[in-house]
Amino acid sequence: MGYTHYWGDHPNGPSFSDNEWSSLQETARRIVRESVTAAIALQWESDQERAPQIDDEVIRFNGVGQNGHETFFLQKSGDWAFCKTARKPYDTPVVAILLAAQALGLKVSSDGSEDPEGVMTKTDDAMLDGALMLHAALNMRA
Repeated sequence: MGYTHYWGDHPNGPSFSDNEWSSLQETARRIVRESVTAAIALQWESDQERAPQIDDEVIRFNGVGQNGHETFFLQKSGDWAFCKTARKPYDTPVVAILLAAQALGLKVSSDGSEDPEGVMTKTDDAMLDGALMLHAALNMRA
């Protein structure tokens, strides 16, 4: 059984504006760099040595080898989606990026619980770890 994050804006999927997506791309790049600092290895797929993908259409990555599970795949526009991370190390950058996306209006939930406003919360340290990584990435010098 995996630990799962879910996201989407509405049944037709997330709808980021160009400016929102550009901002999210930059934040995601910083989070990926911060992951290296935190010794969390990321690549395109758990079994493919290719850099994480962050471009005009998608943010995509996984952990490496045994530290990977399902690939995180957030599209600029697409349907509801989910990613089972099984609480592996790459869960922290997944949560950090979803928190940044949530700040832009994306609806996000995770196994654990939600507060009454539907804001993503968790019953363990993953939320705190993701928030700390997002904070570090946003305070990183470009």
